[in-house]
Amino acid sequence: MALRITIDGREIRVETGTTILEAVEGLDIHIPTLCYHGGARPYRACQICRVEIEDEQGRRRVASACTMPVRREGQQVYTRSEAVLEARREALQSLLASHPKVDWLWEMAEELGVAIPESPVGPAPEGCILCGLCARTCSEVLGIEAITYDRHALGDGELPLRVDPSACIGCGACAAVCPTGVIKQDDRDGWRQMEWWGMERAEIELQRCAGCGEYFASPGALAQARKRVRGSLPMSDFCPTCRALAARQKLTLEIRT
Repeated sequence: MALRITIDGREIRVETGTTILEAVEGLDIHIPTLCYHGGARPYRACQICRVEIEDEQGRRRVASACTMPVRREGQQVYTRSEAVLEARREALQSLLASHPKVDWLWEMAEELGVAIPESPVGPAPEGCILCGLCARTCSEVLGIEAITYDRHALGDGELPLRVDPSACIGCGACAAVCPTGVIKQDDRDGWRQMEWWGMERAEIELQRCAGCGEYFASPGALAQARKRVRGSLPMSDFCPTCRALAARQKLTLEIRT
């Protein structure tokens, strides 16, 4: 059922259960995120995407936009109120205290006027903000558990991230979604090297394209893709360039006939 809500004074209609973060897509309203990616389950790890929700009695509370669903007609949402900005400052200051060498955080801190933390605390590899997005993408999107994340380990002073290089299929998804770029991917001479936080590494031999012969993907990633779609993928042994060429040739032949 579609509901009418108001975000920063703008009235829109969205389906019940749509999150606030999803609701602002397509609008000129920016809600900052660090640990969110549309392909993985929202995790509410960074607390940067805070917004303010007003209930029927006019009372307001701050919540995470990535997990807060639209629940009622006429709901009021504020994304730039002082309470929202203060909540984001607090979340950002906490992240900076634990991860002071992440440039992206400093840029956001300057924008929001966040005070510089006195000293770094908490276990984290240099450049990593412990958002867990790499682990969630690996397990939820790819169906692999080469990276695991246990946020409860933070209380024990241990690093919550674990990597099993032998389980890595070399898809590169973790490097693609990492918001700080601390996960590295390097393709060279038919091999893909994955590097996690400068501590763990894996080397995966790449597969050649059946058309042009260029290296383009890891066999494990292609096999997992076929498994996830429960069947074969036509042209999956061809690189994107050769697939596009084949599609154009097929279309041209169909038009001529």
